[in-house]
Amino acid sequence: MKIVIEAASLEELKSLLEQLTDKVPSARNSPMNCRIEALPLNTRTRNCLLAEGIETLEHLALMSENELRMVPNLGMKARADIRGVLQLIHRCNEGMKGA
Repeated sequence: MKIVIEAASLEELKSLLEQLTDKVPSARNSPMNCRIEALPLNTRTRNCLLAEGIETLEHLALMSENELRMVPNLGMKARADIRGVLQLIHRCNEGMKGA
């Protein structure tokens, strides 16, 4: 399964990132402190990450593809979903820097 989030504008992407980070007060200062629970991932993927102690976006973003492959029960589709979410957040952050 692949998660696709469409946005009509950069402002809509910014709003999504704000919604994700507003769920955790400490994340307001840095989107990288956003907790895994706030990301648009399916429950199975989220639970696999949490079971391995991966609790923040920063921790997830620093993991290599090989490290993700080592996470038990995290399959190819789940890794693709994670890459999609990370790319979306990266694009949104890049857009915010230019604004």
